[in-house]
Amino acid sequence: MGEAWVGPVRVAWGPADGARADAERVGQLARWEATPPARRAAFAAGRALLARAIDAVAPGADPRLTSRCARCGGDHGAPRAAHAAAALSVSYARGLVVAAAAPARVGALGVDAERLADFPDPSALAALFAPAAPPDARGWTRIEAVLKADGRGLRAGPERVRLTGPATASPLPRAVRARVPGAPEAAHVTDIDAIPGYAVAIALTAPR
Repeated sequence: MGEAWVGPVRVAWGPADGARADAERVGQLARWEATPPARRAAFAAGRALLARAIDAVAPGADPRLTSRCARCGGDHGAPRAAHAAAALSVSYARGLVVAAAAPARVGALGVDAERLADFPDPSALAALFAPAAPPDARGWTRIEAVLKADGRGLRAGPERVRLTGPATASPLPRAVRARVPGAPEAAHVTDIDAIPGYAVAIALTAPR
C-alpha cells in the first residue's frame, strides 16, 4: 500500500484484495455484485483506494461513487465522485490497483498501470502503430492515461495519440504534452516511478 502527491493529484495504490464492504462503503455494492467473482477483490480494492484519494483532495467529503455510462446509462462506466468536487481514475494490473483523484478544477484525469513482466514485446503492437515505432510499456501507459482523461478511451485510437515534448507550466512534474485528434486541448502526462515492477502514468486535461 502506498500514497503520494503528484502535483495536485493524489495517487494511492495497493494489492488487488478488497472486500465486499469496500464496495458497499462507497455505494457500489450493486456494481460489485454484477462483477465476475474472479474480479471482485480487485474492483473492491479500487473503490477503497478511490475513497482514500478523494479524502486527500476533498477532506471530509462523502466518498460515494457513481459509475453510470455516459453513452448508454448502464452501471459500467468510469467511476465518478457523487458528492465531491474531484476528478477520478482507476487502473488494474495483475496484483496491483492504482487509483487517483484530483480537484475537479484542474481538469479530467486518467491513470494507467501495466505490470512490466506481462507487457508484450513491442513488436506485437507494430501493425497498429506503423509506420511509427510501437511503444514500450511506459509509452503505452502514457497513451492509455491520456485516452482515459480524454474520456473516449480506446475508441479515440491509441495509435493517433502524439506525445509532443515537454509541457511548460504544467501542474504535473516532468510532464510531456500529448495530442489526441478531436480534443480541443493538449493533455499533460507524466510517469510515476514509485511502484517497482510496474509502469504507471497519470494524465490531466484542461478543465471542461
